[in-house]
Amino acid sequence: MTMPERLDPQTGGAKKKERATSGAALGMRRFAGRAALALSFLVATSLFYRSALDHYFYFDDFVFLERSTISSPSDLIEFFSVELNQRGLLDKNHSYRPISTNLFFGLGQLAFGFNPKAFHLLNLLTLAANAMLVALLLCRLGVRTGTGVAFALVYALSSVNFESQLWISVIQELSASFFLLMALLVYVCPEVRGRARTFGSVGLYVIALLCKEMAVTLPALLLLWELVVERTTVRGAVHATAPFWFVSAIYVTLYSIFFDIPEAGPYAVLIGGFVLENLARYARWSAEALFLTSDWRALLLLVAISIAAFLVAPSRVRRSVVLGLLWFLIALGPVIFLPNHSYDYYLVIPFIGLVIAAATLADSLFSFLPRKKLRISADLLLVVGFALVSYPRFAERELAREHQTSSFRAAIGQLRASYPELPDGTSLYFSADPGFPLGQFLKDSGAIFRVVYRNPTLHARPTTPQILRSASRRDATGRLVFRINSDGSLKEHPGNRAALLDGRDTQSVQPDPAKGDGG
Repeated sequence: MTMPERLDPQTGGAKKKERATSGAALGMRRFAGRAALALSFLVATSLFYRSALDHYFYFDDFVFLERSTISSPSDLIEFFSVELNQRGLLDKNHSYRPISTNLFFGLGQLAFGFNPKAFHLLNLLTLAANAMLVALLLCRLGVRTGTGVAFALVYALSSVNFESQLWISVIQELSASFFLLMALLVYVCPEVRGRARTFGSVGLYVIALLCKEMAVTLPALLLLWELVVERTTVRGAVHATAPFWFVSAIYVTLYSIFFDIPEAGPYAVLIGGFVLENLARYARWSAEALFLTSDWRALLLLVAISIAAFLVAPSRVRRSVVLGLLWFLIALGPVIFLPNHSYDYYLVIPFIGLVIAAATLADSLFSFLPRKKLRISADLLLVVGFALVSYPRFAERELAREHQTSSFRAAIGQLRASYPELPDGTSLYFSADPGFPLGQFLKDSGAIFRVVYRNPTLHARPTTPQILRSASRRDATGRLVFRINSDGSLKEHPGNRAALLDGRDTQSVQPDPAKGDGG
């Protein structure tokens, strides 16, 4: 306060009030700006993925729906029990993801019932939120707001996120990415300090771990941030990230005690020459998602241009590029050791690193444009061009998935129309045309039927010759046999009605392995 203000209390009070008012106005403008930013991401992702909302449940969705039914408040606590989560999708596929599986599907059923559109909408909202967090992260790295928003939309509309909108179970990757980004942003936010910073970021990290194991890479990403962006000493970086390493140590120790690490099967974790093959595969998928081409010559040319831009960029930009590339490699750590399980949706977190590298390089190049309007035009052209080229790729994948999910919906609809209720212990047997994904339809011995009929005693398996031979006999009680056409329409075995009617007086018919019901 100046001398005249001290001499005149009214003047000093007016100044304080004016500063308070201007501060409130600034806060409102920031809030309005962030709200508009969030709305833009929601609108863009909704327009791009709007058709995905009409898809049916698919594959693992039914297993998670069955495992996450809420009948009492105590079930919410049970969702976090080790015993429940030890019952994985396969005998050797144990995982602890109570938030992204049990809690998500349980509360979803409680709120929306058996409505796939509502679940798909939640996936869409989570993707839009992730895109906004990526934009905030890019701005924190010094990328201009327009370019940051443009590349955050590139991230959201890339093929890396296609599966998350077509398959509800990929909420595991989306939710882990959301809480990982939130933890990182709280950690690097200059306005958050002291215990609020530590407890807030560590708490979000714990939630991310309870969504999926991919989040375990966060301590390494924070250490990388300290070394590359903040330019902290190694000792200072280790000290700053120590709470996260401590949490990781506890998590890995408990995980190894309660859950097996499979050495065989689709989720086997091994070390071998395939690691480099996996790394090359994920790098190729990421390059194709970013540059929108699978032509290796075009990819080489674009990579060469990126390297040239990196060499002439300022040191700040080069550091951000290094951060992004190392982010990609570190975040891939949990999946490159899986020789039998490689999918592009595993890139939801690693791909953020390549977006960081690309955005900082593009921002450096756009800075040479002489006028602000030209830079804004470049950002808009980038987003619109990317969306126009990326959408046909999404439509192609969506068409393939739509055939599968619509055939699932048709088969279930016809079955429910013919058999509104099924006696306890009924076994359903199916054969199918080559175009129908029978193995996915009968996942986990027919979880789809137990969910739809809300009857935990039902079982479904592929038809065997023994079942077909005995389908019309009196000992076929409690069995239903069908053939599924490629479009999902059902053809019933002639003995189905008699078998079901004969079973009405036996409401607890159980599969008899001696007669072939054991599969």
